[in-house]
Amino acid sequence: MKFVIVEDELPLRALYALEICSAFPEASVFEFQNGREALSYFKNDLADIIITDGRMPDMTGFDLAQELRKQNVEAPIILVSGFIKDFEKFSKSGLFSHMFEKPVDFDELNSALSSLL
Repeated sequence: MKFVIVEDELPLRALYALEICSAFPEASVFEFQNGREALSYFKNDLADIIITDGRMPDMTGFDLAQELRKQNVEAPIILVSGFIKDFEKFSKSGLFSHMFEKPVDFDELNSALSSLL
């Protein structure tokens, strides 16, 4: 299992990775601080699940999701945001499998990840 985490805040990125590795010990986790870095990863590899922050400098999670779909990346994308307006805007796009508000409830996130796998 390959998880990709795209989050500009290092402590949150590390926390997501730790939680995923605890819940899914066999998982490989790849971390990126922005959408542009993550896009370069997808030129050479794939992921089973992508978790992205909604608002990041340079490229939002929504922009990243659009670009990934243009590249025919079919992995489920989970949006995490501290801004409820993001959910209203992005829920209609059909790009995201799940959306979680910050701070993330990891029991709910892990349940969603299990259902996607």
